[in-house]
Amino acid sequence: KVHPPGEAQSFCCAETCALHTCGKNMAPDEDRLLDIEPSDAKCCKPTCSSISCPAGKEVPPAKADKVLVTEDKCCDTVCAGYTCGKGWQADPLKATKFGNTDQACCTRTCAKYECSAGWAPNPDVASFVGVSDELCCKKKCSQYQDKCTGDYAPNLAANDTVGDTAAVCCSRTCALHSCSGKMVVKPEPKELVGATDADCCEDAICADFRKKTAVADQKGCNGLSKEECTSSKVELTNTQTNKTDVLACKWSKWSICALGDPQPTNCA
Repeated sequence: KVHPPGEAQSFCCAETCALHTCGKNMAPDEDRLLDIEPSDAKCCKPTCSSISCPAGKEVPPAKADKVLVTEDKCCDTVCAGYTCGKGWQADPLKATKFGNTDQACCTRTCAKYECSAGWAPNPDVASFVGVSDELCCKKKCSQYQDKCTGDYAPNLAANDTVGDTAAVCCSRTCALHSCSGKMVVKPEPKELVGATDADCCEDAICADFRKKTAVADQKGCNGLSKEECTSSKVELTNTQTNKTDVLACKWSKWSICALGDPQPTNCA
């Protein structure tokens, strides 16, 4: 055939799929680019954007124009369709984001939080989110030791104990103890750690012994004046126990200075 003047191409040639523009949710079929009489049905294939995904899944933008056509290839899980693992809670702010891991879709709870040094896990708040030492943990006594002052003393043995009070974390000093009977608290009770009579108390007479002056030579109490006698004490070796006993000097009814009562064994 002879083509009309100036119409050679349109008269002699047929349009192929290579020139066809596919409609919505369609993409060119690379295997049919040379087919003539183009149409969507002949030249195109459906894209992932044409797929209706099941609940909890959607087509991500990167796949929308791809010719994958099957649900398993086109649809990805969104966080709304993901089930968080133990120790995690669903994060509503991530519901529409694509992801299939706890880290991508969920928020950590205190059950997943590792407390810093000086803190212990608090099981009462295991399901709380917004994790931090202050929220998820309880203080250990190691953080309280510098507050063990006054009537309390540091107790390093309690460092790993959960607590934040002097009663739990510190050792009581004898300043807090009340002695029984006629005993009295030993001198400088805040320097003594204890909570029993044995730890903290002494005979009331012990104070008098501390005021007395030990006789320097071996003469004992003999020969001391009345004034010296009442303010003196002697230290003698006990031959039975091989220990040093302290005895008060006492002015006797015969007007001589003699040995008096021994110093109580519980004196400080």
